Amino acid sequence: MRGIYSYKWSSFPGEALPDIIRIEDIETDPIGIVRKKEKPICALDDQSRKRIPEDLKKHLVEEGDVLVTLTGPPFKCAVVDSTSAGLVISENIAAIRLEKERDAAPPEYIALYLNSPWGQKDLLTYATGAAHLRKITPDKLSRLTIPCPTPETQDAYDFVRAYYRHEKLRMEEQEVRTRLMTGILQKIFGRRR
Repeated sequence: MRGIYSYKWSSFPGEALPDIIRIEDIETDPIGIVRKKEKPICALDDQSRKRIPEDLKKHLVEEGDVLVTLTGPPFKCAVVDSTSAGLVISENIAAIRLEKERDAAPPEYIALYLNSPWGQKDLLTYATGAAHLRKITPDKLSRLTIPCPTPETQDAYDFVRAYYRHEKLRMEEQEVRTRLMTGILQKIFGRRR
């Protein structure tokens, strides 16, 4: 599914709107993580979700969705986790929702592949535009074939999942340390003005 255009977003009433995920909120390490730069992610509670207009609900992402930027290179990919579930994606991002029963590869594997040099090369074969700015449509993105992990590579995939959990915890720890240091500096220097 494709994200919402800015002009459509601004037409919704502002009372129960979730945050919007933009390209700059997708950080790529091998897998990719959604992190809001300007403020912490503000997901909606169940009551607020019920008040969202139906036209907007189709742009909400769920845990396990794979986000892909539609402009590149590089194309950035990330997996939606529990902290970013329920947010809205912008028009320059597509979300791939896997069918658990049908799709053999888990979302982290898909994002890992798409962020890899091999996946980037595959994305570029479906993209159009100049060398420095290429675009891919959700329709062309759906034609992309991703090699599935084999039973022989399962151990490697388990390592990737563990790496993803470790990196997410490391990033959360760094954010806490930064907020702590900011608070200390505010206490020391904030009173001088």
